[in-house]
Amino acid sequence: MNYKFYTIVAMFSLIIGCANQRIIHQEYKPEQKIHCSQIENIENLSNYVIYLNKGDKIPLKVTLDSEVIEIDNEEINLVLKQRVYFRLKIPEGINAENILAMSEENKQKIFKNFMIYLSLDAKSWAPYTDIKAVKKIFGIQGGSVSFGMGITKQEGLRIFLNVKTTKM
Repeated sequence: MNYKFYTIVAMFSLIIGCANQRIIHQEYKPEQKIHCSQIENIENLSNYVIYLNKGDKIPLKVTLDSEVIEIDNEEINLVLKQRVYFRLKIPEGINAENILAMSEENKQKIFKNFMIYLSLDAKSWAPYTDIKAVKKIFGIQGGSVSFGMGITKQEGLRIFLNVKTTKM
């Protein structure tokens, strides 16, 4: 049996056009910019811009709902390579206690008006759900996603996921 590393790779292009971006231009005062570690002391996050610095980590939870396999360690950390700003759009008068007391129907109505925006300069903002706008803000031309598996005599079966973006 040949134990060379066999790899099957599926490539999916992430190249998407840049029409109809919903980029918002809004600047904030220096006193309105706070590091994520300070948010517990802030009552209304809608009045602030939150940032994470290069090297800061964002936990990413990965789940798999399958009868065959499960994920052993569901949480990994994404490590930022540069400062990233976040801005929240929260409807007026909404806080955690209000949301917990609401019916599921009312929660859905409220969360339609809740939005997270991303920025590299705290001036131009893209909704995190608008891939075209996020690509423009972050200067991403396109990218690829690779998923594959292989086997070696030394390491046994391996599965990999590789995500790559390309700059404009």
